[in-house]
Amino acid sequence: MSEYAYVDGWFEFSSMASLEQALDTLSHGGWLGTEFNRDDIVNEDALRLQIPYGHYRNLHRHIDTIGKHADTYHVVSASSDGYLMGWVDTPDGTTELDLFRWAEENGFGDCPDSDGDFEAHVEWTEDVMTDFIDSSTEPPASPA
Repeated sequence: MSEYAYVDGWFEFSSMASLEQALDTLSHGGWLGTEFNRDDIVNEDALRLQIPYGHYRNLHRHIDTIGKHADTYHVVSASSDGYLMGWVDTPDGTTELDLFRWAEENGFGDCPDSDGDFEAHVEWTEDVMTDFIDSSTEPPASPA
C-alpha cells in the first residue's frame, strides 16, 4: 500500500561513501532522477543530502533506512493519507504526532467536515500540515 506524505529535511554524513549509500536508497526507491536530481540535493563539501519540501510517494517510510548511513539528520513529514499525522525523524528516533491535536493546540480551530465543505476541509488540512512542517523544521547541524 502506498503512502503519500509531505517531507522536508536533511541528512549529514561523515564520508562520501555513506552519502552514496543513502543516494542508492533514493535511487532504488525511484525518487532520485524522478522526484529530484542529485545536483539539486547533494552538497558534497558539507556531505549533506537535502530532501526538498515536496509531496512524495512512500519516501517517509524510508527515512530510517537513509538515516542509518547518516551521522545526524532532521526530517519532518506530514500526511493526510487516511489519517492526519506528523513525524519528526532524528537519530534519536521518530516522534509521531496526531495533527488534529497539534492543530487544536496551535489555534487552528475545528476541522471543517469533509461531507459538508470538502474544499474547506482540504484547505484546513493542507494549512495544518504546512504549518507543522514549517514550525518543526530545523537547519542543518553544520554550515553549508
